[in-house]
Amino acid sequence: DALRSNVVDVDVAELQQELLQHSMCGLEPGSGRGVRFDFQAQERVLMERLLLNKAVLDAESVSPFRFEGEQFHDAMYLVADVCRTVRQEPLPGEDLVRGSKELAHVPTAAALIRAIEALFCALRELPASAAASTGEPLQAFAQRWLPRTFSSTLARRPLAELRLCHAVALCEALEDVVSEAVWEQCPECFRKDEPPAGAMRLVMEPLCTALGAGAGANRGAAVLESALRRFVRRYLWGDVDYEGRPQPGVPLRYYVALLRSPLCSMSEGDMFEALPEELLVLHTGAVIRSLAERVQHAEEERRAAVAALGGQGASGGAAPPAPRGRGALARARGRRLR
Repeated sequence: DALRSNVVDVDVAELQQELLQHSMCGLEPGSGRGVRFDFQAQERVLMERLLLNKAVLDAESVSPFRFEGEQFHDAMYLVADVCRTVRQEPLPGEDLVRGSKELAHVPTAAALIRAIEALFCALRELPASAAASTGEPLQAFAQRWLPRTFSSTLARRPLAELRLCHAVALCEALEDVVSEAVWEQCPECFRKDEPPAGAMRLVMEPLCTALGAGAGANRGAAVLESALRRFVRRYLWGDVDYEGRPQPGVPLRYYVALLRSPLCSMSEGDMFEALPEELLVLHTGAVIRSLAERVQHAEEERRAAVAALGGQGASGGAAPPAPRGRGALARARGRRLR
């Protein structure tokens, strides 16, 4: 842990026991439960534990490090920087996170996101002489470069087969898990206003043009919904103000570079066209809600069609196989903003 022997790291309970060794109860008659302390011996213990051979940090020379979900505030293009350092790929299984009872638990997912963001920062600051390999196991890299708190968090059984090339996809899948909880902590200015009448129709028209009507546009709506949820978690949630924070009155389309993931199936141009000028950052919540409703409605229609085909097959002939859902669509099933 970064030369742990030269960093103050105190176990309070252990230190108290060591200090109490230099004390004794009074044994004279009438002294009651009085305790006598050898203060000089206790001062020596504190000096040895807290001062001798310890590093002195100059607060003015130490650069601040953001944590607890704030790394994107300090480096808004953190994911793009990671992708330039290590080529990224999708997860080996679409349901690796959602299909795991442990990883789909919101507190667990939130802890993993914090560890992965610390890993992102380590990757970005990695010296040229220690270039990371795309195929290096995620856990091995974390153990080499991250404090034990983060590396132990990443040492979970479902993650054992993942490599550094899966770091971004894993982070995004976990962000989908916590998006609902994060939304509740988003400032009111980003979620109270409804978009102008007809603005959502202007969203779907470019999606249909670029991706095709029907299933193509629905997949595009699911991708855009997930992108907006990650945008909220990375840049909008919480009360911490920082330089470069998206402003409520600015059109969403101007933040497409922050919205679009390097692994996204939708091009930056298509995403820009899908967000009309009328949709502002303060409409983010309403846009997410509208897209989620559309995706859910499309999924219900698909299931009804599959059920109808299955009924026909049972009454006369084999039914065709049900179409398999895409990852973005599967992640959007059943999700609604409260």
